[in-house]
Amino acid sequence: MNFGAMAEPIIGRRSELQALARFVEAAPAGGRALLIEGEAGIGKTALLHEGVRAAQASGYRVLTARRGSA
Repeated sequence: MNFGAMAEPIIGRRSELQALARFVEAAPAGGRALLIEGEAGIGKTALLHEGVRAAQASGYRVLTARRGSA
C-alpha cells in the first residue's frame, strides 16, 4: 500500500484534520501513537492516509499496522 500517494482532498473533516496536524506537530516531543477508530464507512482510512502523508512530508518515519485477513 502506498500511503504517500496523492489522494483526493478530504472534505468536511476539518476538526479531524486539525487534530492530525496537531499530532504531527507534537511528534518532536517524543514517540507517539495514534489510534483511529469508529463505525465502518466514516472515512478512517482516508484520515489514516492523510496523517501518514503529513508525517512523511514532515520528515518522520511512519510505522503503520492493520489487522490481516483471516
